[in-house]
Amino acid sequence: ARMKKAIARAKELGMTSLAITDYGAMYGAFKFFISCKDAGIKPIIGCEVYQAAGSQKDLQPGDFKDAYSLILLAKTTIGYKNLVKIVTSGFLDGLHYQPRIDFAMLEKFKDDLIVLSGPPMTGLLGTLLRDDQPKEAEAVLKRYVSLFGENFYIQLERHPDLPQLEAINQKLIKLARSHGVP
Repeated sequence: ARMKKAIARAKELGMTSLAITDYGAMYGAFKFFISCKDAGIKPIIGCEVYQAAGSQKDLQPGDFKDAYSLILLAKTTIGYKNLVKIVTSGFLDGLHYQPRIDFAMLEKFKDDLIVLSGPPMTGLLGTLLRDDQPKEAEAVLKRYVSLFGENFYIQLERHPDLPQLEAINQKLIKLARSHGVP
C-alpha cells in the first residue's frame, strides 16, 4: 500500500486509526505518523519483524527460512520505545539475510506491545501447523500468551490467489479457540 493513498482511503471510509508495519524496519514510521496526524487519523506504529525459531544469533549458512513473520504494534510511547529496541537488535544482533529477533528479545522488551501471530503462511504458528506439528505450535502459542497475555492475537488472512490459506486458517482458529486466544 502507498502511504498517502492508504491514509486518504482510511479517511474516506471513516476510519479513525491506521497502522503501519514495514518489513523488518521502521523507515516509514515518522512520515506515517505526521501524515496520519495531519489527516486526523490515529497512527499506530508497528513492524513486521522476522523471528528466528531459536536464537537470533544462530547463523546457519544458506538458512533463509529461519525467519518467521510476527507483527508488533506499539500501544503507548513505552511500547514504541520497546519496538525500536527490538527492531534495532534485529539489525545489530540478528542480521542474517534479514534482521531477526528471538523470544529472548521479545521477553526483554514486551511491555506495551500488541502482538499478532504473523501471516498464516510465514508466521511461526502457521508454519508449524502447515507442517503438521500441532504440539510444537501449541507450545509456541503458550509461550506467546505467557509473554503477552491479552495483547496476543492469532492473525488470519484470506487471499483469492492462495487457497491453501484456508486450511491453515482453520487450524489456527481451532488452536486459538482451544486456548481462548482471540
